[in-house]
Amino acid sequence: MADYAILVDFRLKPGARGAFRRLIDDNARASVAREVGCRRFDVLEPKGEDDRIVLYEIYDDRAAFDAHMKTDHFLS
Repeated sequence: MADYAILVDFRLKPGARGAFRRLIDDNARASVAREVGCRRFDVLEPKGEDDRIVLYEIYDDRAAFDAHMKTDHFLS
């Protein structure tokens, strides 16, 4: 098994954090619960950076990540 990890760094518009956080938290929960190849999906908030959200995701392999990007919860 070849692990595949990604790090996504979002810079948000002022005032968008609450709405974005609700959407990304739903995506993270759905990914871990419904995708066999998604092993971890963390949503991180760096201290002192209110306009920044970082995602840390681990998949079984690149194919599992590619499948993630085609799911309904990712596309919506």
